[in-house]
Amino acid sequence: MVCNGEDYKGKISTTENGFTCQRWDSQKPHNHDYHPSSLPQKYLEENYCRNPDGDPRPWCFTTSPFKRWDSCAIPRCTAEPSTIVPEVDCVTGEGVAYRGTIAVTESGKTCQSWSAQVPHKHNQSPENYPCK
Repeated sequence: MVCNGEDYKGKISTTENGFTCQRWDSQKPHNHDYHPSSLPQKYLEENYCRNPDGDPRPWCFTTSPFKRWDSCAIPRCTAEPSTIVPEVDCVTGEGVAYRGTIAVTESGKTCQSWSAQVPHKHNQSPENYPCK
């Protein structure tokens, strides 16, 4: 996979903890809102691991009634991810492509580094989101 695996289209269907993935077109044993017919751009095929919601990596619902979902251990590609064209000095839309250097909020507070866990713990780390 590249980045967080949102474009992963491989055929791994077992989670990192050994659970078999539930088919995306099935509602058993777990009901969910990820319907292949309504989300064709997410490639929700068979019971393959996917990342339809932008999580840190691909995952699936499991066939175990005791484990709703689990992450999948998809190997990272060795090639570099595609380059994101930076927005130089402005934000367009929701700002997802912004790569500027402003590190102060509108109210004047200094931003915490994404790689730091102090003073606030979070999972939005460079390791979890290598292409963001």
